[in-house]
Amino acid sequence: LDYVRITRGEVEVQVYEPHPEPSPPKPWYAKYILPERVYLNHVEADPANVVWQFRGKRAGIYDTQLLITPHGRDFNYHARGGTMRMDPLPKMQVKQIDMRITRQLLTLFGLDLQEGSTADAMIHLEGKAGTAPDDRSVDFRFDVKRVPLSEWVPADWRTHVGGAVSSEIHWTGKDTKLENSAGQADCRIDSGDIHGLPFLNKLADLANDP
Repeated sequence: LDYVRITRGEVEVQVYEPHPEPSPPKPWYAKYILPERVYLNHVEADPANVVWQFRGKRAGIYDTQLLITPHGRDFNYHARGGTMRMDPLPKMQVKQIDMRITRQLLTLFGLDLQEGSTADAMIHLEGKAGTAPDDRSVDFRFDVKRVPLSEWVPADWRTHVGGAVSSEIHWTGKDTKLENSAGQADCRIDSGDIHGLPFLNKLADLANDP
């Protein structure tokens, strides 16, 4: 198939142990009517939703433009536009996603997100994750630039915190579970401030300094 266009699609990403059911026997005439293999050369879905479960809640990338092209027997995935929603994280605009998924490896060449209306508030992610049954390892790098700090703290703190955070993070592990992974990070906060919190008044009283 040279070209397939999907007017609207949704893909749900799940992590599970596959238990394939046996295929039913084919009728004698199947080999004369049905192809043994189908090749997809170009698939577009506009818009598309890619959803998953995060902390027991539905999360995902919504209303993105998805393009799928072959890489041998595997596929490359390119997404442009849309919104990423992962509660309790803030909503982020998707600039672009480029990745390849094979039976052995998921390679994320680049995922770029924009946080809020500030053009220089960006998050870039790249790395690899094993997809083979005996390899579920992860190795990712995050580059965070001038993201508003108030959007990343607990909801009852957001009106009391200001500033922008920048960070470089390296996350590795034998799988995606937090107890089996580790991370290193450098973090910088520009123009940070905390105001209007009751404990600040207590500190001022203890220090005898308003």
